[in-house]
Formats: sequence, C-alpha cells, structure tokens
Amino acid sequence: MTLLFESSLLPKLNKYKSKKLLIAYSGGKDSTALLHYLYVQRENYDYTLIPVYINHNIRKDVSLDIVHCNNFCKNMGLSLIVESVRTIEFARQKGTGIEDAARILRYEALHKIMNNCLCDFILVGHNFNDLIENFFIKIFRGTSIFRLKGFNNSVIIDRPMLDIPVSEILKYIEKKQLPFINDNTNLNNNYLRNWVRERIVKNIEEKNITFLRKISLIQNESEILDRYMKEHIKLLYEYSHGILKISKEQFFKLDDLEKRFYLSQLIPLNISKNILNEINKVLQVKDSKRIHLHGGYIFEKSINYIYIFKKGLINNFNIYKEENSKIVDISHLNKVIYFDNYLKSKRLLLRNRRAGDRFYGKKLKDLFINKKLDLFDRDTSIVVEDNGNILWVEHLSDNNSIQVMES
Repeated sequence: MTLLFESSLLPKLNKYKSKKLLIAYSGGKDSTALLHYLYVQRENYDYTLIPVYINHNIRKDVSLDIVHCNNFCKNMGLSLIVESVRTIEFARQKGTGIEDAARILRYEALHKIMNNCLCDFILVGHNFNDLIENFFIKIFRGTSIFRLKGFNNSVIIDRPMLDIPVSEILKYIEKKQLPFINDNTNLNNNYLRNWVRERIVKNIEEKNITFLRKISLIQNESEILDRYMKEHIKLLYEYSHGILKISKEQFFKLDDLEKRFYLSQLIPLNISKNILNEINKVLQVKDSKRIHLHGGYIFEKSINYIYIFKKGLINNFNIYKEENSKIVDISHLNKVIYFDNYLKSKRLLLRNRRAGDRFYGKKLKDLFINKKLDLFDRDTSIVVEDNGNILWVEHLSDNNSIQVMES
C-alpha cells in the first residue's frame, strides 16, 4: 500500500533529476524519512545525495547522535558530513536567543557546504506541523501581517514535505522500520517552539485537523499580499557598507500601508507590529529621531534620508595620525583621510563629534543643523584636532590640505 507520504513526495522529485542534493540530516524523524525516501528513489532520478549533520554544541550527548547518523548513512552507502558551530557563544555575542542563533548558524553552515560541494539544492525536512508552529510563533512575537507567510523558500533551499503532516511521516517511519533520534530538547517547554507544539498545535490537531489547514490558508494569503505589494511598490534605496538609506521625499509619497510594508521588508529583522508602530510615531514628528532595534540596529529619520544601520558606526572613536604620516584609515566608516602640505608632519587626533564641540566660536551642532546635514552624517563626520583645538571638520571645512576618500 502506497502511503500519503510517498504519493505526496514522488511528484516533486522530477526537479531533482541528475542534480546534487545536500540533505540537512539531524537524525530526527523528519530528516530520516526524507533522506531514506530520496535514497530509495535515487536510481529513478539519478541524483546525488550529500547528507549533512550540523552539530550545534548545545547538548552533552551529541556524540551519540553523530554516531547514529553516521551508521544510518553508512548502511545506505552514503558519507555523512558533520559541521560544528558554536551556538551558545554566538547567542551571547549577538544578544539573541539559542533558537535564533542555532537557525542562523545552521543555514550559514549549510550554504558554505553547498558551495564547497557544488550542490544544486539544500533540502530541509520541515513538515506541515512545522509550518503551523511557525505561524503561531510569529503571532506571539507580534510579526507584521506581511510576514505571516510560511518559511522563506528560495531558489536553493527546498522544503518538499511542507504539505505532509507529522502523522504521515511517522507512518512511513513505521512501515520502513527506520531508526531515528528523539531529541530530548524537544520536550523542554522553555523553548517557544516546543511549547507551541505541545500546548497548541497538538490540541488543535486532536480536535480537528482541518483547523490547521485553515491556518495554512491564512499563510498563503499573507504570501499573496506580500507578493502583490512587492510588485506594486518600487522605492529606490541605497545600500553600502552596512548603511541603508531611503529618500525621505520618496518615502512620504507612499500611503500608510505601503510605508509599513516597505519598512517590514527593509529592516534586517523579523520586525514586530510594536516596532512598526514606534517607527510610525517617529516618522510623524518633525525633528530627527532614532529608534534602537533588536540585533544592534538603529532606525533613523533625519532631514534628507531615512537610515537603518548598525549602532557601532556611531560609537565614539579616537585615532591618532602620527608625525610624517599622510594617511589615516578609519575602516569602520569606510573612510581614508589624506593629509597634505604642513599637516603631514604633525601628530593629530581624528575623532567624531562630542557634546559641547565648538568650531570657530560656534557650536558644532548648530553648524551641522544650519548646513541641513543628516543626524547620521553629523555623528560620522571626521573631526581633526590639534593639541585640543579643532582645526578641520568634515562637511564644514574647505581646507584642501585634508581630503576624505572611500576606502
């Protein structure tokens, strides 16, 4: 008897014919069923299978999982690639949760191996239940309506089991008597995904599985809305060296819904409705304003542009130009400062502005504002100081003995 699992997957295999497939294999039921079925069908479609295990270094007993995965692959004549990532260390450095850190590092590692092995696709074993869990997680995090759609598929990443429920995957596992790993962390309800799975999705599934199908329809509608907005909103922006700039004049020609959509696409985070509301308030006021976002980003509305950038770009810095040196590289701002004439021989301090700075007897802040310089440009302008006296300021001085170039 052909199972729903098999009949759902089989028509999708044509796109993999004669391709090189990287399979994200964890040893769990989903990736085990996917890898095994692809192996069973390999001669019919002439593809190459490369199973990859990502060790997140979270659990102490992970070596047992790696042994299991190696043995499972060897029994099929496949070689397992094991890649190790430092999830906890990364989470601490970036100030993010373990789940988010694991996801980021996992996909970075998969893309690296894909490039090294010249694979055509990365196949991931997400199923229908994962799709529904993703919906509730986004709801609880206050995600914008434009991002309620399912997983962000790409030309490279493929999830062929998204229409297959866990119950059908387990039927295939049982039919083929396949060994798989039950990850104990899946029972820890301190992880939001596990709590959603155990307390919400399972209860809905037991009550009426068609309710879950209706949720997937909402996700589909969100994807249709997202696609429609992308096709109808064309707003130019500049992106260079981690700094995103949007013309304020063009931005304010959009209506409110278009503005919210545009920002939800450009901000490099899964932006919530609360953050969008805060940004909307900033956009209504006349003065230049900033909002600190998750992940170390800053949103800024200024005189001429709207900016999104890493906050490290506006941190205070002091860099000295030594005597008889004519070049100073300020790499974090992508600027090289050239000194000519008598200034080459002097030892000078290069920094950004400070509160109370005065230039030719006037407040530096007022001079910047009078020049209609954006807040970001004010905070990243180079100030050159000689023995405590400001002798040159980027954007304000005409002294040709100092020039600023991109590095």
